Amino acid sequence: MPALITVFALILALYLALLVAVYDPLAMAVMLFLWSLIGFSFAAPAQARILKAAADAPNLASTLISTAFNVGIAAGPLLGGLALDAGWGYARLPWISVLFIAAALAVAVLSTVLERRAAPALAAA
Repeated sequence: MPALITVFALILALYLALLVAVYDPLAMAVMLFLWSLIGFSFAAPAQARILKAAADAPNLASTLISTAFNVGIAAGPLLGGLALDAGWGYARLPWISVLFIAAALAVAVLSTVLERRAAPALAAA
C-alpha cells in the first residue's frame, strides 16, 4: 500500500499542476512527460496487491484485473467527452482527474488504516 499511496499522491500533484500548465505549451509538454513516467507506475503495485489477496484464485483475479483496467480506459474518455458536451473547456478537464485520483488516494489511505487496525486481531486469532 505505501507504493500505491505514493503513486496516487504523485499523480494527484501532477494533475493539480496540470491545471496551471494547460495554458503554456512548454509546461504542458513537461507535464505530459512526467505523466508518462508516473502514470504507468500504478499497475504493478495494484496487480501485486490484488493477486496477493486472491491467492486462492490467481487466474480469475488476473482476468478481472485486465477487465478493470479496460473499463477505466473506456470510462476516462467517456467522462471527458460528456464534460466537453456539457460545455467544459479543455482546460477544465483535469478537474475530473483530480476528483477521481483524490478519491482513489482517500480509499487507499482508508484501506491501509483499516488493515492496520485488523492486523492485531487477525494475529491473535
